Amino acid sequence: MHERLFLLAIARFFKESDKAYASLTEVEKTYAIVCEEFNVQPYTHTQLWKYLQTLSVLGIVKKSVSTVGQRGRSTLISLPGIPASELEKELTALLEKGET
Repeated sequence: MHERLFLLAIARFFKESDKAYASLTEVEKTYAIVCEEFNVQPYTHTQLWKYLQTLSVLGIVKKSVSTVGQRGRSTLISLPGIPASELEKELTALLEKGET
């Protein structure tokens, strides 16, 4: 269920933003809001990072690591294969039906 909530957060971030990439930190903030909406406790950064690895391997999202323009490293996420609004609609329908 939390992988779907995390993916929904990614979709919502891109639906509401005109950015090509989102940092993992930005998506985590959206994920916390999504979890609150579904009355579940959000998972930690480390677990979300693991979900990101899985989603990346499956080709659902693309991830890269950037060191440009900031201190340290930042994981950047993009959503290449499907419009964010379509993904949001499908995931919301699945989650509201209670399918995990």
